[in-house]
Amino acid sequence: RNNLLDIVNKTSKNIFIPLTVGGGIKSIDDIKMALKVGADKVSINTAAVNNPEIINNAANTFGSSTIVVSIEVLKNQNGEYMVFTDNGREETGKKAIDWALEVCERGAGEIILTSIDKEGTGTGFDIDFINEVSNKIDIQVIAHGGAGTKEDILDVFLETKASAVALSSIIHYSKLNKVKKGDRKKLIGNTEFLKNKIKFKNFKNCNVQNLKKFLKQNSINIIQQ
Repeated sequence: RNNLLDIVNKTSKNIFIPLTVGGGIKSIDDIKMALKVGADKVSINTAAVNNPEIINNAANTFGSSTIVVSIEVLKNQNGEYMVFTDNGREETGKKAIDWALEVCERGAGEIILTSIDKEGTGTGFDIDFINEVSNKIDIQVIAHGGAGTKEDILDVFLETKASAVALSSIIHYSKLNKVKKGDRKKLIGNTEFLKNKIKFKNFKNCNVQNLKKFLKQNSINIIQQ
């Protein structure tokens, strides 16, 4: 955690957009320290599942707009969406929609909704489930998991009530299309992505500036930072 705080401190001094920090945050004191070194918001997952009261306490202490709850979701064999923790390794037994409603009632200001099935695949978002959640709660839903093209991202805004999308692979791995095969061995990062040979063609070249331009061209309002 000390290393995380050091990274947050250095990052906050060099960027000028809101910074949300998650990972290993388990208490009110942890939240306080993250905010002290430069975080604008904190994201909690496992701690919230294990002790839901932390959501109430954190929202009352720091304000709802500061508290983000990350919900990792996996669809089971019965077609039910279940909540997982520890980067999708631990099943909680909680139904995702029930947990999203509880998180909202307890005072969180935002939910990051991650589809474990879709994350890192570049095959598009789980539009149906994003719709189910965003239609039933009255706080912001940030959709995460599945973006492979700008059109995938546009679909979220056209077909759901999600307020935002969170992006990772589409920004990072599209650049690997430009890396020579011989040079890929030198890359440091998600080696599992490389080992599993996820098709690079799933990720079309995309950067934040071009994405914003594309969304504005399609009548999606973008907040400029």
